[in-house]
Amino acid sequence: MEKFINFLKSYYLLIVIFLIVSGVTSLYFSSDYELNSKNIQEISNGQIVINSVFVPGSKKYFLEITGNFLITFAITIFISLFFVNFIDKIDKDKFENKLLDFQKDTAKNAILSTFERLIEPEFFNIIKNEILNLKLLRTDCRWQYDIEEETNGLLILTRTISYKLKNISNEVSQEPINIIYSDNTHTSSEIIELKSRADGEDKFTKIEFVKKGEGNNFKQNIEIIEVKANSSIEIILILKQTFKNKYIFETHISRYPIINLEIIVNLPKDFSFSLSADTLSSPLETHVDTARKKTYQVKGAIYKGQGIEFFAEKIKNDQ
Repeated sequence: MEKFINFLKSYYLLIVIFLIVSGVTSLYFSSDYELNSKNIQEISNGQIVINSVFVPGSKKYFLEITGNFLITFAITIFISLFFVNFIDKIDKDKFENKLLDFQKDTAKNAILSTFERLIEPEFFNIIKNEILNLKLLRTDCRWQYDIEEETNGLLILTRTISYKLKNISNEVSQEPINIIYSDNTHTSSEIIELKSRADGEDKFTKIEFVKKGEGNNFKQNIEIIEVKANSSIEIILILKQTFKNKYIFETHISRYPIINLEIIVNLPKDFSFSLSADTLSSPLETHVDTARKKTYQVKGAIYKGQGIEFFAEKIKNDQ
């Protein structure tokens, strides 16, 4: 990092000039664009009228975004390195850390201001709140489903959900662990255990849920988890469900963005299992596919609201 800072201090004027020239060039060529025609139908006096409108091609928006970003980034580097060269009495390490944070925030603000002008406000707010301003990130997730059949014919599904909760910000952050589960004529559910382990700890600590709400066929438990800056906590939740039908048909939807997912399914003898992952933004790979065990893996991002559905039942014997 020190070599990189010294390189910027020595050649920052050349870098700034290059970025500004590249940005201005991109903006110049953005004014030379093709127009694409689109037909819009509307009803006028009971008749369908087709009007043609012309809109710029995608090349124009790409060059505008690139040009604005390069110019903003060049100004950021110039201001930052100008102060670096003239502030000698300030503690060097502490100042350079603040400088890097300033550059990150400025680059982030440049992206925000650029995209805010190009997309709808509602969609922009979703991107801003759920991706760009994200402080806590769930990584290395594992969804394990252990299915058992009792002698009375009831099916038991034990879900073991584990993940690392990483704080990618420079301040302490809190995350609510909020679980809503249902009891009805076909299914009953109960929380077996919730535990966590912070970085550097050998043993897990059990977490006691606080009951937040209860209705005719649902229960809600919630617990607030605190994560230190630039650290992570490992979370494990075990939930048991009992099914009175002869089959299990369930969904598992992520309410938060996650990175990397492994799904493990353990089946009793003579059971079939199928899984659908059509809503996932990253491909689902099958690693193990045997009669008693299935494993799947997703390498990449899974966004809020995406998930899977699965079906399990005992194989019918026609003999």
